[in-house]
Amino acid sequence: MIKQVMYRYLGTNGTLETPIHLEGIYYTRFFNLFASSGKKLTDGTRYVSYARVNDEDELALWSEVDDPDK
Repeated sequence: MIKQVMYRYLGTNGTLETPIHLEGIYYTRFFNLFASSGKKLTDGTRYVSYARVNDEDELALWSEVDDPDK
């Protein structure tokens, strides 16, 4: 599983989501999770290749398993 930390900045002309942390600018943080090849991510109820997690405490709910469709 690949975990990517992302930052969301709200500007006057839109929203920017990037893995780059800008110092001194207010941001919210979230995480993108990507399953490895031949794997799926699960939170115990569903199987997905990609998940967006808004709360760091929720990361512990996700795990990587063999793809049940293969």
